[in-house]
Amino acid sequence: MNASTQPETTSFDFSEKCLSALTSWSEQVKQVTLATGEKVWLAKGYEEVRLILSDARFGAGDEPIHRPSWSEDERKIGRLLHNDAPEHGWYRQPLNKVFSARRIQRLEPRIREITREQLDVLSKRQNRSADLIETFALPVPERVIHEMLGILPVFRSQFREIIEGLLRRGQTSEESRVVVDQALDCMCRVIEEIRRAPTGGLLDELIATGQFADVVLADLAVTLLMGGYLTITGMVTESVAVLSQNSVARRNLLAGALQSSETVEELLRYITVIQYGVDRVAREHIRLGGQEIKEGDRVIAFLPAANRDPALCPHPEEMDATRRRVRHASFGFGPHQCLGQQLARVELEVMLAELFGRFPHLRPARTCEALPRRIETVIGGFDRFPVTW
Repeated sequence: MNASTQPETTSFDFSEKCLSALTSWSEQVKQVTLATGEKVWLAKGYEEVRLILSDARFGAGDEPIHRPSWSEDERKIGRLLHNDAPEHGWYRQPLNKVFSARRIQRLEPRIREITREQLDVLSKRQNRSADLIETFALPVPERVIHEMLGILPVFRSQFREIIEGLLRRGQTSEESRVVVDQALDCMCRVIEEIRRAPTGGLLDELIATGQFADVVLADLAVTLLMGGYLTITGMVTESVAVLSQNSVARRNLLAGALQSSETVEELLRYITVIQYGVDRVAREHIRLGGQEIKEGDRVIAFLPAANRDPALCPHPEEMDATRRRVRHASFGFGPHQCLGQQLARVELEVMLAELFGRFPHLRPARTCEALPRRIETVIGGFDRFPVTW
């Protein structure tokens, strides 16, 4: 392809202006220039996103697009996310059983117990108002994933700061290296403690297999933390914002297991907290959405746009709790689809039903448009979410 036939490139920094312009694109796949100067392909169509994430001609990159890489291959985070077969299966297979639907369902009573304990905390706040993130939306999933892994509460605050750092965009290579080192060092200390005094969690099971060196085991555990609670925090607060304006959906949450499940599934489609998409690398030349993608080109499967594609469902811009379930893109597709999706579903169903069952008049204390959002991290949501009841 000579210079005269190079595809037109659009600057794209994921700002509100750029995101709003997506709807006017005639192309489902378009080459864009990111704020870093890197040229990538951005796919917004549901079918194109599904193909990117499920077709072996697209592979996982060595590092996520938001985090600079460096040369220390052994000191890295994300082996589970940034390897293709057969290595990916080596890391994932021991985890599949733990995150199966059957095993997660057995955790439901404990998830409900933790949820009610945090609602007790919320109920004691003065003046019937509180920050929902501080009192509920963050502590519940944080406690759940820490208990699943067998991480003692003493480490909780340390990991909270570390996970925030790992998910932050725009870091230099040195800043990224420092936070990865902190994450691995802290998790290796956890593993040392568990070797001395087992806690009965997933890390005990993985240690017992002898399959992984401690630095690899630390990487897997940190990766699970990265996806294990801030996604739920973002989903809960965004869901409350939506549900405060949708009485039908609130009623469905409390109407029984089927209606609650369908409502949560629609919320997962309507709200996409993986707000900057998932990146892949073309392993060979491929035509996608009318565009010629060359081997080595990086492609972003933009999940938020795929979930609002009219090809997926009618009137996708509406949150319709009575909508027939569709296979949304929020958990991805293919071998890398979200390992914790069953856990996420159970947590959201329990947390939202218990929250509105206990506080049926709970609502945001301020207009949601006025609340600061998490734009600096790859997982979206609100920075603070004051509520009243």
